[in-house]
This record gives sequence, structure tokens and C-alpha cells, in this order.
Amino acid sequence: MSTRHRRDPACRLVSRSSSRNRFPRTAIVLSIAALLSAQAHAQQSTERPGGADQDDATELDRVVVTGVRGSLTKAQIIKETTDQIVDSVVAEDIGKLPDNNIAEALQRISGVQIRRNKGEGSEIAIRGLTQVRTELNGRDIFTANEGRALNLEDVPAELLAGIDVYKNPNAELIEGGIGGLVNLRTRMPFDADGMRISGSFTVNRWDLRDSVQPSASFLFSNRWLTGVGEMGFLFNAARQEGQYREDRINLGNYLVFDDVPGYEGQEVVIPTEVGMYSHFGDRERDGLAAAFQWKPNDGMEIYAQALRSDYKFRNREYSVRAGNFNNDTEDLVNFSGNGWGFVSPSIPGYEAFTDPFGFTPEGEFQYGTFNNALVTTTARMDWRNSVTSDYGAGFKWQVNDRLHFSTDLQYVDATTESVNYWVDLLAGQLSDPNDWRGWSGLYGMPPVIVDFRGERPSISVVDQATGQPIPGYMSNVENYAGWMSHLDKRDDNDADQISWRADVRWDFIDGDFLRDLRFGVRLTDRDSIVRSSSWNWQKIPPPGSDNAWGTWAAVPLSEYPDACYRLFPFGDHFRGQSGLPTGYVACDEMVADYENTVRMFGHDPVTYNAQTDIREFGEKTYAAYAMLRFGNDSGRFPWDANAGARLVRTETTVDGWEREQDVPVNELMPVSVKHSYTDVLPSFNFRMFFTPQLQWRVAASRAMSRPNFDLLDPYVHLGNTFFDFNTGGLSYANRGNPYLEPMYSNQFDTSLEWYFGEGSMLYGTAFYKQVKGFYFYDTVTANYYDPAYEVQDTPDGSARPCVGAECVRPFELQTRANGEDGKIKGLEVGYRQIFESGFGFETNYTYVDSSAPSPDAQTTDGIEVAYLPLEGLSKHSYNVVLFFERERFSVRTAYNWRDTWLVTTRPPNAGHVPQYHDETGQLDASIRFNFDEVWSISLDGTNLLDEERFDYYGSPSRPNGWYLNDRRIGLTVHANLEL
Repeated sequence: MSTRHRRDPACRLVSRSSSRNRFPRTAIVLSIAALLSAQAHAQQSTERPGGADQDDATELDRVVVTGVRGSLTKAQIIKETTDQIVDSVVAEDIGKLPDNNIAEALQRISGVQIRRNKGEGSEIAIRGLTQVRTELNGRDIFTANEGRALNLEDVPAELLAGIDVYKNPNAELIEGGIGGLVNLRTRMPFDADGMRISGSFTVNRWDLRDSVQPSASFLFSNRWLTGVGEMGFLFNAARQEGQYREDRINLGNYLVFDDVPGYEGQEVVIPTEVGMYSHFGDRERDGLAAAFQWKPNDGMEIYAQALRSDYKFRNREYSVRAGNFNNDTEDLVNFSGNGWGFVSPSIPGYEAFTDPFGFTPEGEFQYGTFNNALVTTTARMDWRNSVTSDYGAGFKWQVNDRLHFSTDLQYVDATTESVNYWVDLLAGQLSDPNDWRGWSGLYGMPPVIVDFRGERPSISVVDQATGQPIPGYMSNVENYAGWMSHLDKRDDNDADQISWRADVRWDFIDGDFLRDLRFGVRLTDRDSIVRSSSWNWQKIPPPGSDNAWGTWAAVPLSEYPDACYRLFPFGDHFRGQSGLPTGYVACDEMVADYENTVRMFGHDPVTYNAQTDIREFGEKTYAAYAMLRFGNDSGRFPWDANAGARLVRTETTVDGWEREQDVPVNELMPVSVKHSYTDVLPSFNFRMFFTPQLQWRVAASRAMSRPNFDLLDPYVHLGNTFFDFNTGGLSYANRGNPYLEPMYSNQFDTSLEWYFGEGSMLYGTAFYKQVKGFYFYDTVTANYYDPAYEVQDTPDGSARPCVGAECVRPFELQTRANGEDGKIKGLEVGYRQIFESGFGFETNYTYVDSSAPSPDAQTTDGIEVAYLPLEGLSKHSYNVVLFFERERFSVRTAYNWRDTWLVTTRPPNAGHVPQYHDETGQLDASIRFNFDEVWSISLDGTNLLDEERFDYYGSPSRPNGWYLNDRRIGLTVHANLEL
């Protein structure tokens, strides 16, 4: 853009009166049009360590406005002055992002929607696409898992100076995100004029968990004039400790029956399981960042940066689950004992149950009474530890008035380790353990009533003779058969990458039309090792026995004297409003001592099988770009533009194992699959100034996103036959596709933006994306050797182990493939105004309409659905923020809302009926008082309305789950000393 139009907005925004004399303060203009671009700190490459000069960005950072108004003003300057569309969140000071979580700060930006993990923002989607590239200071950053992006939970927000969201890239931007790009910016020593010492200390309370935990951050930065130029050093450290609780209720899939007592001959649906859960978790984040800058002279800068993030996540789960709601006497896996799964007054001894079932006129389940229910209680422990270290160094050199050169070298090392272990107790007592398929029932449980007629489901254990609830049944240890089963899983992943880039800029100093020419190259080399065991589910055997399945009966609690159990007080589930009975569970210390507990129960901890559990992925990329910037200042409407293209070659290698089809042995063959593709990604950004405050943008580009590594895995994972009852009797297998191609997006944006005051703006954006090669599940029938398969041909009707060719059986093999094209279109509108009185108001609204192929998806009536919205996308979402700020006092409230969205087209064990999440909103607020220029105190709260979330299968009449999380209140003391 021209010098005049690059500088004017920054100067104008410091003086609040210039534009307000021209436009009425209360004017509301509705403009629809939008442009997406890709670069946000005043010429994106200028802010990037590997880009060109930083003169423009440095000048923008000198706007002398502080507090909430200051952060909004700086974010607006980034949006207004760049020659691409970008939205930003700026931290006014260390530890002072508007939200305490990176993802939750991003949800305030139009077009961004988030998902939460145990009540905290975790993942984001931009305009419905989760293929979002994450960067740290313009470089790659990732978590060592099977994906490509950084888990936004991992990095403490206190380390960040700001976050920029690019929705439509230009040629300078690194490829890899069709949804967009999120760049996390840390501070540099030259950001401040001299020495700076800052810190914060926070005490947070989570109300549902009833827990108080501290967090703290510290920053030191200084710069010095030396005999060899100016130098600066910065050190930033942060530690967050958090605890949470999440209560949830989840249902299994729904099966159709036509033999329900009182509804014979009518097709009705019944859930396979009801589970009630309480999660208690701990989060710890430790972050360290350091930076060095050295300017030997005005034309050269040398820098180095380092960041280390260490994230520990611990989750303890306690649950009561009731299942086996079945009446199929032929189902030997989920057997119901002579077809007595459904209670009926016609069965001798059950005459008291005169109204055992109820359904809506449409056949949807309301309540039911079941015999032979499988009731278990579970204690579970899962934890994750992710460490990401990032090191970067480079220099910038202004060779002369025209030529600028920069280069950057980076190394990333990341590790993630996780363990998941749970232990089940079986409720109920068999009168004859050897008669597990006879009249005594399968599990020895009294009848169970499941009732959906209240606000939430309830479960009651009732007396067979009277039909009345048995008081305290689940809290009496004598009513437990004993130790039933345990399950463990482990993951241990490593990834590292080295990357290098070089950029050149040639300025056309005397040109009226041409501004500058930019070009550069970038090379990367990433290696990733994924170790992921299968879920190792095993029945607990009697002590000293190798025959766990000799009887269905559980092992009495007394037979493992070193094992321990306790009564868990479920009574306050959903703040005491749930129908969850109190029950016994395995004690925490036993479940946490994972390896010793597994050995105590007669098994070995799960290990990594080199053939089935370990994959090695390698990826090299070679990229080059060229971009020309040009414009015209002399006409009635000045304009500027950039046009360029990025050429990228990707080479992937997958080393693993492949399972042979139609062979009567476990035939696994080593494979090393190499795949490559080359892409040309053009881009164009145009901007016209109708007035110095009103600008129109147009952008067009082609973007690509490479498949996550787990989608490339060639190994065929066979499903467990035991759980086939959840899929209507079908056995499923799955594998990746090492030849999977990227997804591509041809995207177009146009926007109209009016900047009418300091921090005040009105904008409208329209966008369209044509996405090619959506990933979908391609399902075919394939025959594989399954040594666990049992043949049901014995004279007494029991099953026997298969032998040889008998073990080759059909599976529904699901593999990923590139499917048909999809479309995304929508609007973003936003309005923000800051008044002289100190009051401010901000709101934005996003409408996104999407259509993606969904082969095999079905409605609850079994009708196939060819297209569905994108997973995770709400069609409507909005933010409303109100704030008031004076010199010593500020208050801010923020409400975020999004409507129903598709969670997945393939929910676990639910066949092909899509799972949806109902609309949800969250209110957050903060109050701050400044004692002086150094000290301040703030009080903030999240989830103040105690929002309860809900999701369902296909229709709200078929619930899947309810979720309740903490309200969090935090008190923070801030100190900021500038010398």
C-alpha cells in the first residue's frame, strides 16, 4: 500500500476527534462483503522473523493507548493497515489476554468457533474447517500426536503478546491450512523502549470441583547500547495450575425392536446403555520463552528465540453404567437369559410390573424396565504429558535502499506420552455362577428401570416382587459380584522438524505503480514416530488362573486382598439433580498405580507391538514463492494490491505393516510407502480506499491442507467381535490410506470496512470456498484372519475357537479416501464502538452454510443422506461484548453463542446416524482496578450462567449426552514496571 495510506490510520487513531467530527457517533452502517487475507502485523512478512523489515510494524506498536481500549486499538490497526484481511487479539500486558485460554480468546473473532475439552477451549475451526495451520512467530509449531497442529491447550496464554488469524492467504504465507492460519506471537526485547519487569499471580476457584489453584507469570526485558550496536534480551516464564470437574450422562446407540411388552408388532427404539460419569481432572502448564535481538547497525538485525511448553493433563473418571438392554436370545455376546431382557407382567414372578415400557407415538423411548441388565461401576485414570520445544534464529539485512534480505532457521522437538487405564466392578449376584445363560439371569441384577421423562435420565434398581426401588442397593457392597474387567492403552509419540527459509524484497522506490517485489524459498524436514497400542480389554481372572473366561462370573472382591475399593458419593452429580445412584468403585491409588495393578490381576501391562502399534512418518517440503505489490495513489479512489504464487512440493514416507486379505494366518508384511505431490497456489489481494476510513477488499486464492498422519496409516485394525452388538451384528475394520491426497480450497472473499474512530469499526465480509477432495470413509467388505473368532456349531449351542480357514471372516473395512467437492459460503459482520464516556460495545455475527459429502450417513429412519454440513460447524454464531473503562477501573462482559453443529457422521458404536451438539452459549466477565501505573488487581469469571450442554443422535428425541462443567472465578494481582 502507499506510504500515505499505510501511515495515516495509525496517526488518526491516536487522535479521537478527527474522524468523529466527520461521522455521527451513533451511525450504524450495515455493510456486507468481505475479504479474507493472510497477514496481519502491518505487512505480514515484516512481522515474521524470516520476513523483510519491521519498520511499519514498529511504528504501529507506538500507539500510546493502554488498557482494554489499547488492546482493541492495536488489534484494529493490524486489521486496517495490512493489505490482506486479518483479525487479531492483542494482550494489553503480560497475562492480560482478554481470555485466560488461547482458544477462548479466539472465539471472539468472527468466523472462529471452538470446541471445549472438559470445560476449557481446546480446538478451533475457521469458517467451519478444522484444517487450521498453527504457527509461533511465523514458524511451524505442533504437538507430537498424529495431527499437524498445536493443541491450543498446551501453551500458557501468559506467554503471548497477541494472536493473528489469517483467513485467506497470500503467497508469502506458509501453506497448510484451508481453514486459515493462526499465528501466536510472543514478545521481543525491542518491543519496549527500555527495561521492563512484569508479573502476575492468580488464584482460581472451580466451583463444581470446589478447588482453588494458583497460577503465576514473570517477564524481564531490557535493551542496551553497546560498542557493537544495540542488544536486547527477554525472558518470560509462566505456570498455570488448574483443576476441573465435568459431570456427564451418555447413552449408547439405539436399536429397533418389535417385541417390546405392550408394543408387540410396533417398531420402537431402545438405547443399548446409559452411563453416568463424573470427571475430576488436573491441568498443569509450564512455559518458558526467551529472545535475543542485536542490531549491529541500522541496516541489520540478528535474533534468536526459544520456547518450551510442558503440559500435564490428568483425568480421573468415576461412572455407573447400565447396559445389555436387549431381548435377543440368539445374541451370545449380549445374551439376555431366555429372552427375558424385557420385563413383562406375563413372566412368572414379574406380575407387579403392569406398565414396564413407554414410548412416544413415534416409537421413541421414554421409560423401560429390564431384567439381566449389565451394571458396572468404573474407576478410570488417563493422563497426557506433552512437551514442545521451539528454537529459531536468523537475521535481517537491508543491503541498500532497495534490497532487503532475511533468513531464518528453526528446530522443533515435540513429545507426547499418555496412559489410559480403567477397572470395572460388576454389580449383582448370580445365584448359580455356572448357570450364566439360564433362568437365574446373566448378571444376577434385580430389574432396572431407566426413565427419560425427567429433565435428565434416571436409573433405579427395583424389587422383582413389588416393582419398588430397593433403597441403597448400589451402596451395599454385598450386592456386588466383584472384579469384572480392566482395560489399558498407551501412547508415546516423538516428532521433530528442521526448517529454513530465505526471503528477498526489492523496493521500487521511484515507481508510481510498482511498490515491491518479494520472493523466497523454504525447506522443511519432519520425522514422526507414533507408538499407539490397541485398547487391551481383559476379563479379570481368579487369582492364579489363566482361564478368565471359564465362567462369566466376576471374581469376588475378597479374592484379591491387595486390591481396594471405596464408596463414591455420586449424590451431587449435576449439582444433585441427576438420578445417579451412589456406588462402589476401585480406589484411586490402585488405578493410578497402573502397571502394578495390571500385574496383580494376572496380566502384563500393554506394550507396543512393532508390527501393529508403531508407525514412522517422514515428510519433506520444498517451497518457493514470488509476490508483486502494486497500487495507484493518484486517482479518485486510491488502491493497492498484491499478486503472487507459491510452488510447493511435498514428499511423504510411511513405514509400517500391512495385513494380507483372504489368508488363513496372521500375515503381516512390512511396507514403506512413498508419495509425493506438487502444488501451485496462486493468490490475489486488492484494496480500494473510498475514503481514508472506508475501504473495500477483494481476495482470491487457492489453499491446501495435507492429511494428518493417522490418516496415512496402512495397517488394518480389526474391531473386537464382542462389541458387534453395537453395530447391528456387523464387524468393522479400519485403516488409513498412505496415498491420500491433500484437500484443496479455491476461496474468494470481499469485504467493506469502515474505521470511524479509535478502536471503533464496522465491517461486513462475504466469503465462498470450494473445497476439493473432502476426506470420507470408503467402506468395502474384506476378509481377514481373526484368531479371536468363535464358531457356533457345537451340539450344546456353545461357541468354540476357530481353526485355520474358519478364522477368515468378513469385515466392513473403512478406509479414508478423497471424496467429492464441498462448498462453504457465508457472511461475517462486526461492529465495535468506544465512546468518550469510557463505555464500549462490540458484536459480531457469522453465518456459514456448508455442504460436504457424507457417504453412508443415515437419518434415524434409515434414509441415506448424501450431504451434511461440515463437522464442528454451526450455521449461526455471534459474540456480544460490553465494557467500560476509566483510568483506574474497567469492567468487561462477553457472551459467545453458537447454534447446533454436527459432531461426527460416525459416532462410536452408533452405526451411521450422525451425532449433533445442541446450541450453546457462555457468559464470561472481568473487573479490573489499577492502583497506580505499576499495580493492578482483577477479578474474572467464566461460564457464569452454568451452561449445560446436550448432544443427540440424528434427532433431539434420541439423546446421546448431557454435560456440566465448572464455573471458574479468578483473582489476579498484576505488576508492570517500565524503566
